[in-house]
Amino acid sequence: MSAPYREDPEHDDHDDGAVHAHISPVKLYVNIFLVLIVCTVLTVLTSYVHLGPLNLAVAIAIATL
Repeated sequence: MSAPYREDPEHDDHDDGAVHAHISPVKLYVNIFLVLIVCTVLTVLTSYVHLGPLNLAVAIAIATL
């Protein structure tokens, strides 16, 4: 019979109850900032273009992005 629990050193993913910080690189935050700036500029630029009934569709597409 096998034991219901056995320690396997390869699978050391147990929860020790401690809080572990997940540090993200600065490059990630810079890239997110740049994408948000580009989306903001795109939103402002498209607000000056008259697209007729497509205005709503373009606004929703930008917001979804």
